[in-house]
Amino acid sequence: LRSVLVLDLCAVLTHTAADGMRVRAWTGGSPEVPGALESLSPWSTEVAAPRPVAMGVDEPLPPDHPVHDLLRGRGLRALVWVPLLARGRVAGELVLGRAESRLSEAEVRLAEVMAGHVAFSIWRARSDDDQAQLLRRLESERSVLESVVNQMPAGVLLADVPTGRILTSNPQIETIWGRSLRHAACIADYAMWGGLNEVGHPLEPERWPLARSVLCGETVRDQQITVERPAGDR
Repeated sequence: LRSVLVLDLCAVLTHTAADGMRVRAWTGGSPEVPGALESLSPWSTEVAAPRPVAMGVDEPLPPDHPVHDLLRGRGLRALVWVPLLARGRVAGELVLGRAESRLSEAEVRLAEVMAGHVAFSIWRARSDDDQAQLLRRLESERSVLESVVNQMPAGVLLADVPTGRILTSNPQIETIWGRSLRHAACIADYAMWGGLNEVGHPLEPERWPLARSVLCGETVRDQQITVERPAGDR
């Protein structure tokens, strides 16, 4: 999720009756981030079906509001809280932060779909109840994910980790390449995409930005690649 949305902070918090809201995993930011996030949950666990909450450096909040300290102290422009829901109630939250800009509505919707997958994983670890209902919800959210990806203006590829197998792509990718890329079953298959590096040499499979993200967790920006299309143009 951090690589797909180009985030500078990504954290998963879950709620238990004994501990309250606690950070279970996070990436980006300093060691003080977990403690700060645990005290900033925007919802009560009793709230039914809450919506994501966004806060930014330009929000009309009191100067001493703890969100300001978290944003400015970590060099972030905006934070978004996305609920992890179990049976319509808050079981945890995703907290996403970015330094350069706010998240768009499409990006928040994508995060909501990803949150559904995280919530499903948490649910599987806690209980086997209501499996059929949650499986139907997971399938529904996968359909929403594909719909969101298809509507994004940029070319999008989603890959399995750690294999690099292409899970889905959108029409914009096919417009760029002139063909579908979904048949790639592993990173080695990226060699079939016909990319050239800055000096005109064939791009090695593991040097594609997607491969670098899958293999090393890199966030790749401004890498220039020349694509050879089926008609011979570039």
